[in-house]
Amino acid sequence: MVVCSSNTSMNEGGIPLPSLQEQKNAIFKLCQLPLKTGETWYLIDPVWFKQWKRYVGYDDRDSALVGQPSSFPGPIDNSPLLKDDGSGEIREQMLDSVDYELLPEEAWTRLQQWYTLAAGQQPIARKVIETGVFMKQAKVEVYLLELKLCENSNLDHQITKSFSKEDTIGHLERTMRELFGARADRDSRVWNRYTTNTYEQLADREATISSAGLYVGQIIVLEVQNEDGSWPRPRPSSSGVLGSLTNGSIVDKKSYSVGHGYISSHQPGLCGLSNLGNTCFMSSVLQCLSNTPPLALYFLENRHLAELNTENPLGMRGEIARAFGSLVQEMWSGRHQSTVPRTFKHQVSRFAPQFSGYQQHDSQEMLTFILDALHEDLNRIHKKPYIELRDSGGRPDAEVAAEAWDNYRRRNTSVIVDMFYGLLKSTVVCPECSKVSVTFDPHCMLQLPLPVKRERTIEVRVVWAESSRRPVLYKVTLPKQGSIQDLCRALERLTKVPHDCLVVVDVYHNKFHKIFTGADSLKDINDKDVIFAFETPPPSSGLQPVPVYVRRGDVGVGGAPFFVCVRRDRTSYAELSEKVAAATARYVRPLVPSDWWTGPEAADVPTDSGALPNGTAAVGGAEAATPDDDPAEKPADEPMEGAEGGEKPSAAPAPYQLQLVNSSANTCLARLSAEQPQRQVAVPPGAVILVQWQPAAFAAAVDTLEMDARDEHESVNARPSTRRPAIQLSDCIDLFTSTEKLGVNDACSSSRYGFN
Repeated sequence: MVVCSSNTSMNEGGIPLPSLQEQKNAIFKLCQLPLKTGETWYLIDPVWFKQWKRYVGYDDRDSALVGQPSSFPGPIDNSPLLKDDGSGEIREQMLDSVDYELLPEEAWTRLQQWYTLAAGQQPIARKVIETGVFMKQAKVEVYLLELKLCENSNLDHQITKSFSKEDTIGHLERTMRELFGARADRDSRVWNRYTTNTYEQLADREATISSAGLYVGQIIVLEVQNEDGSWPRPRPSSSGVLGSLTNGSIVDKKSYSVGHGYISSHQPGLCGLSNLGNTCFMSSVLQCLSNTPPLALYFLENRHLAELNTENPLGMRGEIARAFGSLVQEMWSGRHQSTVPRTFKHQVSRFAPQFSGYQQHDSQEMLTFILDALHEDLNRIHKKPYIELRDSGGRPDAEVAAEAWDNYRRRNTSVIVDMFYGLLKSTVVCPECSKVSVTFDPHCMLQLPLPVKRERTIEVRVVWAESSRRPVLYKVTLPKQGSIQDLCRALERLTKVPHDCLVVVDVYHNKFHKIFTGADSLKDINDKDVIFAFETPPPSSGLQPVPVYVRRGDVGVGGAPFFVCVRRDRTSYAELSEKVAAATARYVRPLVPSDWWTGPEAADVPTDSGALPNGTAAVGGAEAATPDDDPAEKPADEPMEGAEGGEKPSAAPAPYQLQLVNSSANTCLARLSAEQPQRQVAVPPGAVILVQWQPAAFAAAVDTLEMDARDEHESVNARPSTRRPAIQLSDCIDLFTSTEKLGVNDACSSSRYGFN
């Protein structure tokens, strides 16, 4: 018996790898380093990184595959992070620790030296920038800011270029001058074109792109001085002054409108807010607050200026109140049909970095921040006294509520508290001693829960053990808190396949992203996941499912994955090849060499020696793989065996070969040959069988439409038996005010410690 193995003590370049413990200790220590402004960090695919962690035993609880060749991660592959258009740009809207991991430069460098980077890929490096004002924090700038650059003489010709938010306006101007070939003896100006007819000059060359309030897709115009020293654009007037914060103080930036962008008279308060990227969430909140008459009147009469609390450590130096007041006054001036809340957006980003950038956010979160910021900026209490809270002690609710409100007002008094705050009564009953505690808590909004469904539907493609049957798509309804076992039992009722004969997997990029166990939660399945359930022999058979991936030449995994069921400890190539052929018989037609082979003497090649049911040649045995054996290293049109010196053999090679590879399918553990079909092979845990096709043979034999074809069960199109009623506000309030049951662990301290 030959146990498939590979020398994983060296990387593909033949460089010896440190011991697993040394790798683990080095990367663990480096990953604990904090972010520092100006450093470079690198993005890495989380699937590869998790595989590396399994291989070195990074987590003590996951030690089954430590050091196993089947868990060797192979070269770093960041392709899941990149767009499919071949541009090398990263995908949009990825989440940290979900779609990518971040590594400090030294950790990345070491991993790249140890394992190399997949061919054709470049490291994804990003800078660490500083955000925030008082609570400064460093963060990796994963997404750069894309701006549309153009010349004043040709506004339609726009060039998209990426910049860091920390780049200065001066750097932006120099880049544009170089890009458009501006003459060195002529001065230039940079304008921000934020509406069709409205421009704002970016005069402060030391200001950063972030502080200037530029957002993704912003059109930036370069204006070059005329030969006589004049400027092509008209001189800015002071009629459209926009306030902007620079270095903590408000300065005036000249802007101007042409054409119909300026309206001399309009109904006060009826003023639109231009979007700055995806800022409709902020605009909706500002419109609501601006049209709250008592609050709008307070700011229109400038009463907020007399109540600014610039020393409050919980406030924002009064800047949020100033910016909000200026915006309200502009919206109620009657001079504008619409305005751009750039200054207010910039102030919010300074003090609440979670709202920096111009992506979508939650309106309620923005409203909560604005009300809290306005309250602290306008808090009339400059020195908050210490107050000791008392329990209700059976006193009347009116007395307890009045005391709670008085205590709160002694520390918090502002126009926001006057208009928006109230008290919520909370009653807690101890489950042990039945003691009742009543409190009245201040609040400015109710966060009502939604009466959501307790069930979810999941679509699953069932692949039958009888390969001649097409897979069937089912839709099952399951409890949200259910498990994969519940999913299998639901499929059993529909398919009559025993639940213990189903293997549920998540397929991503034609590989098994995750093979679930019965105890796994349904929460691990996202709505967009592609879920398969494979019918397998019963556990009592002793056969175990082994993953099979399909590769066409060197273009990576490119066919539908499946399972073959064998005894891992004593199978053979003949058995593996026969089961692969049987599993693919529905969409792989029998071949003769003349169907695909164009080499010499193709017609004279025997076709019956070692032929499988679908006409593919059988090979057997296992030969230890070397780095040169990796099929990914071979050109797509090069035969996989039988060729020397790059010449095609006189006889057609096998249409495909079988290999044992690691779970990432990027490292060959053993190549199986045709010389000893019955020679026994052991398939280690985590290993995958790779079907490596000759490209021409794949094109001739595989019906790709049939390979991806499926039938649909009636459950897919079945409508719910009852229509779900619309959610009423009263339903949300009833759910909010319903009694909450406390557990034993939530018992009061007197019960837990025996003080009755």
